[in-house]
Amino acid sequence: MNERNTNAIAAIQEVCPAEATPTKAGIVLKFSGISDKFTLSTENDEFTLFTDEWHEHFPDIEQLKSFWIGIFSGTEKIVIKYRGKTPIAHQRQVLKEGNWIVMSRTGSFVAPFWKPKSYKTIEYKIANQRVHSIAGSARSE
Repeated sequence: MNERNTNAIAAIQEVCPAEATPTKAGIVLKFSGISDKFTLSTENDEFTLFTDEWHEHFPDIEQLKSFWIGIFSGTEKIVIKYRGKTPIAHQRQVLKEGNWIVMSRTGSFVAPFWKPKSYKTIEYKIANQRVHSIAGSARSE
């Protein structure tokens, strides 16, 4: 494991305890009370976080930490768009002044457009654990 991976794991664990397992695909992260498996890649001078249904890119460790704080404290959410059972797009939304603002969006160029459209909102909650904040706030930008 390289220093970049070690620093990324330490930054995430500052926010919330996580089980981190290095693999060839990246660092597999598991959080108590959350069924989704997360994989973090530290390649190409960025941090890319993957699940089976969505992924996000972060230019630096501070933005990655800020995302974890937001997603675990309820000030960020992921909205996934499906065609049939296939996830084809997602939005990362941040709560600002009482409104959900789209911070990023990703979509597939090839989607089964003939299948019914549906949406799922993911808001991760950590069972019986405290989410640590940056500089005492729920979110830092």
